[in-house]
Parts: sequence; C-alpha cells; structure tokens
Amino acid sequence: INMNVNFQEFNTIKLNKRLNSALLDSGFYSKTASGISEKEYGEAIAKQAQSDAAAGCFQSSLGYKKLNMSYISEISPDRKNIISEYFRMLLSSGKKNVRFAIIYDENGEEIATYDSVYGLRPTMTSKEATRMEQFNKIYNDAYFKALRKSKIDIKDLAAQVDVRA
Repeated sequence: INMNVNFQEFNTIKLNKRLNSALLDSGFYSKTASGISEKEYGEAIAKQAQSDAAAGCFQSSLGYKKLNMSYISEISPDRKNIISEYFRMLLSSGKKNVRFAIIYDENGEEIATYDSVYGLRPTMTSKEATRMEQFNKIYNDAYFKALRKSKIDIKDLAAQVDVRA
C-alpha cells in the first residue's frame, strides 16, 4: 500500500475516509466476525482449492484471496479503528509532519508502520501468521489431492498453474 498522507491537506473526516478506504482496498487484515465456524471454513477452503485445481489456478484466484482475507481477519486486531484512532490523535495533537511511525495494538504487538516515503504498511501479527499457515495447509492439501484425483501430473504443474499475483 502506498498512502502518502499529507496531514496539512486533510481534516479528520477526510483523513478517516481515505484511511478506511485504503485499509479496506489494500488487503489489510482487520477484525471481522463472519459467524462461520472453523469446520465451515475448512470445508470452504478445501472446496476453493478443488475449484482452483480444476482451473489450474494456485493461490491466485479471487475466491482464494477473499476467503483468505475473511479467514485471517477473524483473529486480526481491529487495524481499521486502531490506525484511524492513531491518525486522529496525531491530528488533534497538532503533529502534522510525521516521517515515521510504528503502530501497535492493545497487546503491544506491531500491526502497521507508516513512513513518508512508502506510506502505511501492515505488519502481520504472530497470530495472523499462524492462521495463514493453517489456511495454506488446508488449501495446499486439498489442492494437490484434487490434482492427484484428476490424474494431472504434478511434474507438469508449472505449465498448468497460473502463478500471476
């Protein structure tokens, strides 16, 4: 994400709208509660992997990305509100020329950084990294099982898989 926020151009309302839009559009994980059980997630991830295997699309489909975002966001800190509150605090304190900042959640874990060159960037928490590993294990197991089932030669996988980001 490249969000070069010029604090002198934005009042709090405009800044919050821009931050919220950037957080939602950028792939930032932020706390959500979907109401989906772990079992249902596991089934949905496996089904997505099977669909992706049939399409020759490994970890790059829109369905994969949306499901991954939803799954990890279940345990994420509330980045959207924490970051918005941080910038509101800066604006209200009169600090308008921030060159670098590290933003932490309520547990003291780093959740994002901001610098004047690259803008706002997320930092994955240890819980999110663990959850990402769980997601990928379920997905990869189901994906390669589907390939074996369809008798696709895994050695030829590189020729059949769309690996574009």
